[in-house]
Amino acid sequence: MTVLDSMSSAVLQLLHKDLLVVDPSGVLLFATGIFSDYKTGSFLSDVMPGISLLENKTNTLALCGPVQVSQVGPMVYQVVPLTEPQCRGYCLLFQQVSDHNVLQKKSEHMQQLLFQSEKMAVIGQLTTSVTHEINNPVGYVHSNLHTFSDYVDNLIKIIEVLSAPGSTEPSEAIKKRFDFDYICEDIRNLLKESAFGLEQVIAQIMSLKDLSHTDEGHFQLANIEAGILSSLTIVNNELKYKAVIHKDFAALPMVECIPSQLNQVMLNLLVNAGHAISEKGEIHIRTGVQQDWVWIEVQDNGCGISDEHLSRIFEPFFTTKAIGKGTGLGLALSLNTIERHHGRFEVTTKAGKGTSFKIWLPVQQPVVSST
Repeated sequence: MTVLDSMSSAVLQLLHKDLLVVDPSGVLLFATGIFSDYKTGSFLSDVMPGISLLENKTNTLALCGPVQVSQVGPMVYQVVPLTEPQCRGYCLLFQQVSDHNVLQKKSEHMQQLLFQSEKMAVIGQLTTSVTHEINNPVGYVHSNLHTFSDYVDNLIKIIEVLSAPGSTEPSEAIKKRFDFDYICEDIRNLLKESAFGLEQVIAQIMSLKDLSHTDEGHFQLANIEAGILSSLTIVNNELKYKAVIHKDFAALPMVECIPSQLNQVMLNLLVNAGHAISEKGEIHIRTGVQQDWVWIEVQDNGCGISDEHLSRIFEPFFTTKAIGKGTGLGLALSLNTIERHHGRFEVTTKAGKGTSFKIWLPVQQPVVSST
């Protein structure tokens, strides 16, 4: 064993008591704890036939199992992909079933922290956009109020002159002197414009509220298309200068889901679509129904995804974006959310032509047996 191998072995044992490391083909490379007697070079399928990497490697945030381990009985495990060029494969972390509930709660808590972290990261990236969408209408409403105040002063002066004892000036002359007709017309425009601006601010705030709401992991019936519009409101200023948004909605039925988590998925897809377009492009958002399933598609005509990167887009912390543009968690958490909803992703892309992300969701969540 080389010095480097010895150091790697020591680090792995510090990370977790009971673990296995296998290469991409399932050959055992390293074992600790209760698996220390397992022979390196053997196949995982031979020593632990109850584990299928093909089934479990994609959902790295969820616990898998239980699987029967001869020394201790049933255990649960978690699969962590190793993606560095010099160390590709999978690390399997094991925990006794007696500690399963505690571990599951920790895992769920960690997922919630990751969801909230990604929300804050996306909002941080969109801070300028969101601030502009709020400041712009607030700015002209504030200006309109100053103008409205001047108009009110003039109207008060007209009333005072008209009601002054002994006034001989004709009322029409007084109105003309204070621009009465123009004031009456412009006041209506100011009120209409200010009401529109405040509606924009309210819509922006409500969209931020929808995004930040945690739902406490509670499934409920929700209007998916309303959530899409809410996410669009958040990214409007980010997208409107570089993409034409096309909406083709099919009037979806109410869907059993966790609304804020699906809103986060939509926000991630819309932000990614915007980042994929370098100058000016188009983004299509479509929805549809097929039997007991609904689907949502976000398609852009941006740079597309290379074959080299396509297989890794759902890996946690993998990103091709510049520093500050992304955390590498957006698509990983999106995949986890859709899988939690018993749905699936379909991705089609062509380098230089664009990308389509299509989400399939059941209208009603399947009943999970407690046995």
